[in-house]
Amino acid sequence: MNKNIVLLLLIIAIVVGVLWWQSASAPRTIDNGNGDVDQEEGLPGEEAAEMTGFGFMQDLIKAAPGEDDAAAAERLYAALSARAKTEVAEDTILRDIALFVGVQDVPDQGVSVENLEVHSDTETTLIIGLNYSGGRVLRAIDMVVEDGEWKVDAIRSLDTYPPEDEVVTPPENGANGETGAIARDGCYIGGCSAQVCSDDPDVITTCEWLEEYACYRNATCERQADGECGWTQSDALVECVASARASDSY
Repeated sequence: MNKNIVLLLLIIAIVVGVLWWQSASAPRTIDNGNGDVDQEEGLPGEEAAEMTGFGFMQDLIKAAPGEDDAAAAERLYAALSARAKTEVAEDTILRDIALFVGVQDVPDQGVSVENLEVHSDTETTLIIGLNYSGGRVLRAIDMVVEDGEWKVDAIRSLDTYPPEDEVVTPPENGANGETGAIARDGCYIGGCSAQVCSDDPDVITTCEWLEEYACYRNATCERQADGECGWTQSDALVECVASARASDSY
């Protein structure tokens, strides 16, 4: 056989092999019969995105102080995108993750999925409700696909998401317009009911309610004589707490 013909057949065989390999390895689409095209194979779908975002918040609760689930903390870090890991360090994840999510305390009533917004095959936003005894706080979890898996890339606060009247805002440090409490001298007001005065801006508590917590709504959180942060024990505060505790005892 002519060497040129053999060389031509060899080239054709190589080209056919390359084209077959590309066709076999490329993502495929499936016509669902109504003109739409279903999710490409090889990419995680919408259900996987929802499970990733929901599972992330569930692990946040499990890893919080009081639960201290080390495996959950590891999953939290593993679920972060490469960009998000520049904000959250693995060795300080419990401190960093609270800032990343934007919460001071864990939702005592759990979390709920409100909506999933699909931007593309590789970008979605999951709207999550953090449910507290006093209401609901909303977070938008932006996710991207990395290495074939959904990863949490950023978490944003939402001021409103229907129904608007169910949305509540967590306590802020410093002068609090909602409660009237004041924090100064490097002290912070925290906790589920804004009942904790400490030098930790990320303090997390459970959400049991005591009547005395209402007394701190007009109190001052500042450095005390011993150098520690604490509520200044004014006559009004002392009287209010004593009255509330007496009421709770009945």
